[in-house]
Amino acid sequence: MIDEGSGSLAVTTSIPASMMLRLLIRPRSVFRLLADADPAPLVVFFKFALWLGLLPPLFAYIGASTFGWRVGVVEPLFLPQPTLIAISIAYFCSLLFGFFSASIISRWMAVTYGARDSLGVHLAMMVIVGAPLAIASLMHLYPNALLNAVVFVPTMIWSMYLLYRGLPTILHTTPEQGMLMASSIIGYLLVAAVSLLGLTVFLWVMGIGPALGVGYLSTTNDQTYSDRVVTTLVLLAIAWSIVGMTAGVWAAAQLVWPTLDFGQSWLSYGKVRTLHTNAVIFGFGVTALMGTAFYSVQRTSHVRLFAPGLAWFTCWAWQITVLIGGLSLLAGYNAGKEYAELEWPLDIAITVAWVCFAVVFFGTIARRRIKPIYVSNWFYGGLIIVIAMLHIVNSLALPVTLTKSYSLYAGAQDAIVQWWYGHNAVGFLLTGGFLGMMYYFLPKQAEQPIWSYRLSIVAFWAFTYSYIWAGPHHLHYNSIPEWVQSLGMVMSLVLLAPSWATMVNGIMTVSGAYEKLRTDPAMKFIVLSLAFYGLATFEGPMMSIKSINVVSHFTEWTIGHVHSGALGWNALITFGTFYFLVPRLMGSKLYSVKLANWHFWLALAGTMLYIVAMWGAGVSQGLLWLNIDDMGELRYSFTDIMAATVPYYVIRLLAGAVFLVGALLMAYNLYRTVSGKRTIEVHAPSADDAAGASA
Repeated sequence: MIDEGSGSLAVTTSIPASMMLRLLIRPRSVFRLLADADPAPLVVFFKFALWLGLLPPLFAYIGASTFGWRVGVVEPLFLPQPTLIAISIAYFCSLLFGFFSASIISRWMAVTYGARDSLGVHLAMMVIVGAPLAIASLMHLYPNALLNAVVFVPTMIWSMYLLYRGLPTILHTTPEQGMLMASSIIGYLLVAAVSLLGLTVFLWVMGIGPALGVGYLSTTNDQTYSDRVVTTLVLLAIAWSIVGMTAGVWAAAQLVWPTLDFGQSWLSYGKVRTLHTNAVIFGFGVTALMGTAFYSVQRTSHVRLFAPGLAWFTCWAWQITVLIGGLSLLAGYNAGKEYAELEWPLDIAITVAWVCFAVVFFGTIARRRIKPIYVSNWFYGGLIIVIAMLHIVNSLALPVTLTKSYSLYAGAQDAIVQWWYGHNAVGFLLTGGFLGMMYYFLPKQAEQPIWSYRLSIVAFWAFTYSYIWAGPHHLHYNSIPEWVQSLGMVMSLVLLAPSWATMVNGIMTVSGAYEKLRTDPAMKFIVLSLAFYGLATFEGPMMSIKSINVVSHFTEWTIGHVHSGALGWNALITFGTFYFLVPRLMGSKLYSVKLANWHFWLALAGTMLYIVAMWGAGVSQGLLWLNIDDMGELRYSFTDIMAATVPYYVIRLLAGAVFLVGALLMAYNLYRTVSGKRTIEVHAPSADDAAGASA
């Protein structure tokens, strides 16, 4: 708006208080209003930002004082008034910090792009973005976690829409530059939110924060472990393993006999292969991690799950999401990102289920009766926090229909974000999460303490800080900066140290219990998985070296490497854990040790056949593709090389079938183990036992 007396831009009166109401009805008029205004930062702060930042903590304080927080437990949680006031003040300060930091980041990018650089304008723009969230915080008056999450998700989408629509108009920039700036601001806010979540959880579980329920070393002991949900998750994981492996064998068969799709588009190789990866990673792998995390966190905390009802919701919400996701992939709905193919509505469903998983897990740790946090919980906790950050940032997209969206990133930036996600999903899900499984169940099976607890903690932090940098080694010889490629290679080599430290720790833990290998099939699986873990974590850094990567990349060697970890490490340690866990959940013996031993040898044979076949195929492909004649032309055509690879594909098909037969034996064995039985009730140890364990 122009001041008629001076012709200059208005400073204090250009933004009327009615802007908030107009934002809900006619947001574009608000965009045009700010496009012609240049308000002072302090005016925007005291007129809008201060009060919008005050609403959520005020509503949360009133609701928590009146009704208590409801997060799935039977009784609402009421916090002491001093604690509640401290949390509300911290909430308020965090929101104000978010307003100002996002405004400063936005202004810095505006200078880079030559857009408007007035701090008052950028602060006003952040007020517009935050207004829907502040209004939606009315739900805090009845602080039910699930209800608040249901309202928060669409409100967050509306705020993102306002940012994408309003930024180009307000800052006088092009739509393309506005898209990049808005995406960067959202990325910053999400990373900041996840970092704040991680810090909050860290302080919470260290005892700095409200004690929920029993607290440390409580004298009451009415804690019965919530193991029925664990049993359900284990059985569902077994079912997903059969579905995923069957899809994998079918995809392998199609590489030998391409007509196996029978002319049906939903049976095409591209769709079946994607179903395979999603079913085994998110169906089998994540479901197994949820079940084992819920089991072990109760035993290492000496309390039942923080919110048993929410744990059941997490279980079924995850299963339904993965099931619908698999069907959508067969129907052809695909976002086009490796390990992140599901479209945006399912991405939101994944986020909701994952947040519920986090609440149950960290809430249980916060209520623990044992002050030290056992190392397996560090790995499970790292899995939950990092995967949340990866999923949110990589899945940012612009929806155009209910079933189609486009990534907010493009070109080299999209590739870097994708493999930052892709490699760390492998790292923190398929490596870190299963290390949490190993650190709890290996000592239990061996009936030995961890060989070096200090080494396990050092390995955790070294793993966490080095793995997050290694993703660019997937992009060697691509159009990304050379230093980024080199950094990915160096950090991949650094990873060898914590990875092998963990392997040595595991092997030394069972060194005093080798006699159990003769009688306990579960121990055989776990020890063999450690060997394959060592192989995969040596091969990965080696393949990140550029002179080796030039041969291995885009060949079947990479597939062999992935499956040395997926079959040899993830599947075997999970099978061993299930053979240990299911009989204890049922309070009975394993139905057939003989079938379990047969499964062991079939799994070993299938894994070795698979890896060796893919090594042979990959090295052959890499060397043949680099073979040029005197004229500088490729000596062998693509079709010639692929035809020569078919024998290796036949061996892979055989290997997959053998491994699947072993999994079917396990499914039958464990089905007979649980048939006609119910999960037994197990009570947490007494307060005296907990005090001894803490000491």
